Amino acid sequence: MRRVVFVSSLVSGLVLACSYGCVAAGEPGGRGGHEPTGQPLEESTSTGHFLVTRRDVRRCAAPFCGGWFVKLVNRAETPCADGSSKPECYVSEIDLERLNLSEREVKEVTSAAESGRVIVEGRMIAMPVEDVVLGKLVATSAWMGVSGSKPTGTFYRAADNGLRCVRAPCPSTTAWALNMDESRDVTDVIITRTEVSPDPWKLRHVQAALTTEEGALVAGTITEEACETSPCRVALVASEAYLRVVPRDGKPASAIGADRDARE
Repeated sequence: MRRVVFVSSLVSGLVLACSYGCVAAGEPGGRGGHEPTGQPLEESTSTGHFLVTRRDVRRCAAPFCGGWFVKLVNRAETPCADGSSKPECYVSEIDLERLNLSEREVKEVTSAAESGRVIVEGRMIAMPVEDVVLGKLVATSAWMGVSGSKPTGTFYRAADNGLRCVRAPCPSTTAWALNMDESRDVTDVIITRTEVSPDPWKLRHVQAALTTEEGALVAGTITEEACETSPCRVALVASEAYLRVVPRDGKPASAIGADRDARE
């Protein structure tokens, strides 16, 4: 079966940036070189939206080192594949096969993940490797930060809710908190106050995505104006916004992996 993964490699240096044509939205010790054995366990240890926080730069043989650290957004701890709960979990690979991306597009996602600019929606499954259980994150969607700003606040999916009003302000956007059972209708999503300003082209794509049912992912804070009339203006002020990665090259990758000797 064709497998599409992105794994950090010091030798190959998969360092590129994302294409924004999309507008709709553990710490195992050092070991010798072994491939995972057996099939993934059926149970997911955790599901939802994960922030890829950093790559693993420890020096040992893959898959015990060289993968990624991930965490569920809006959660203090994440259930890891080995049964523990930690602020972030080690996964030996992130499987992007279901996204149908080309090799170039996978490299672009990899580059963004290197700098902490990728959110992956999916599930973490357990991969037994001899006497160790490693995590594998299977992606159903991937989202790329548009400005490179550090995300602060709560992570939301902000999308058009179909409400139309005779006059402004109109709460026509709903912000659903990711990995939480909470939502809030807002009148505005302000994406021009990020620490680093996105270029106008990316800004237009985010604005377009916010008018769709899928929307965009937004990290930020909801603020409410003091007003005497109803409804008041309620704004989601973004610290970073994310657009969904969609395939555009039309030629899915076969596989991308780390150089197994890079960390030995």
